[in-house]
Amino acid sequence: MTGGNTSPQSSEIPPNELRLAFALGTADWVQQTQTWQDELLAQRAIEEKNYDEAARLLEPLAARGSAWAQRNQLWVDEWRAEAAVEAGDEETGARLLASLAARGSQWAVDRQISRDEHQAWRLTRARNYERARPLLESLAERGSPWAMNQLGRLHRDGKFGTPDLHNAIALFDKAVCVGHVPAYKCLGCAHLRKGDYESARIAFITGAELGHKGSMVMAGLMLVFEPRGETDTQTGLAWLNHAAYGTNGQATVREYPRTGLGCLRLGSRAIWLALVAATRSRLDRNYYRVS
Repeated sequence: MTGGNTSPQSSEIPPNELRLAFALGTADWVQQTQTWQDELLAQRAIEEKNYDEAARLLEPLAARGSAWAQRNQLWVDEWRAEAAVEAGDEETGARLLASLAARGSQWAVDRQISRDEHQAWRLTRARNYERARPLLESLAERGSPWAMNQLGRLHRDGKFGTPDLHNAIALFDKAVCVGHVPAYKCLGCAHLRKGDYESARIAFITGAELGHKGSMVMAGLMLVFEPRGETDTQTGLAWLNHAAYGTNGQATVREYPRTGLGCLRLGSRAIWLALVAATRSRLDRNYYRVS
């Protein structure tokens, strides 16, 4: 029976390779320790809301393969972008938002749209329609229902030249398809200008049923003063009453006799309710800027 140790002997490994393995192992340990230290510093900067310092520390960490840094880098840059925009540093905010959007941040995409909507709104308020047009078209392509509606209104009203009802109706249709309820009123008004009273009535009533007060007013006026077709004064006044005072749209409303005086009282009542509704909507702090 032959005895002996079968385990590898250190003398079997060349000394140079041993030193290299030890050096490589030490280097990995040092690098890992440095990564942990930098992650702790970055975490401290985040807790102190020093996002610029956190971003400075996170960038090399992410490049060295730190999964923790890669997870946190995106939202730290989101905070930096928000802080820059709020501080009025438009250039830094725009640069960070563009970088974030390119890296897949949905928050940045939404924030860019919100910023561009506000700029387009200011341009249209200042009646600078030619500068507003490319911005609105870009927003509409990016899926902004507000921009679709606003662009449709400008086409409908001829702010770019000749009124373009065909293009306006197409834009309003896109806006209502993505759930922009105020566009029902604009769609109905465009159909009225085109002479399509039935489509206008459908648009106004749909918007009214979805709770849009401007659509309630238009639906009510159209049902009371129907220029073509049968009138429905009860339903029309109910919608006007709802728009003005927030009562149930199907509430019972006083019947007016179809005499000269009755028609005058009916018309006066309808117009009064429409004025009350419009005034209350514009005094409401939550009144949407495009109604």
